[in-house]
Amino acid sequence: MLSLPNAGKPLGFGGAVGQFHLEASADKTALQTGQTVTVKVTVTGAGNIATVTEPSLGDLAKFKQFNSNQSEQTAVQGLKLGGTKEFEFVLMPVEPGRLTLGPITLASFDPATRAYRTATAGSLSLAVTKGAADDSRRDSAGPEAGSSVTIIRPAMMLRIGTVLMHRMLRQCGRCDHGGEDCRGVGAD
Repeated sequence: MLSLPNAGKPLGFGGAVGQFHLEASADKTALQTGQTVTVKVTVTGAGNIATVTEPSLGDLAKFKQFNSNQSEQTAVQGLKLGGTKEFEFVLMPVEPGRLTLGPITLASFDPATRAYRTATAGSLSLAVTKGAADDSRRDSAGPEAGSSVTIIRPAMMLRIGTVLMHRMLRQCGRCDHGGEDCRGVGAD
């Protein structure tokens, strides 16, 4: 068995050994913030397709990434193992503008040339406009003005907890604030 050399090993190498090719597509190229786009990356080639890890989509700072899915089909032709592995990434842009995904790359070791290589699918360009109900950054920016969200501060939580505990104790007769006509912290 051939051990893989450390010299020339690219950053992001996940262990793929073989000769692979990448193709990438998006289910839409125009969308609004708050909407999702599904990016499909297909890896094909000769080699152990099971060792292929997720390709790099490049800088995703302007996107939220959700769970990705993958599927693979292995084939044997003669004495060569190969196949296809598909990755689906669900992304949501968090700001408007012309956003670029990529270049989309996969690092592998080619046993025929005994060298590392990086397969590239290029970049995908997305035209993103601001959505009417833009909630893509709301989780980090806090509640919207005029919303019905109540922010509960730690001191308020302590007060609510004390009131609820006191009411429970009073109902079961364990209140030590004077029984039926209790005027303790949680008295109505």
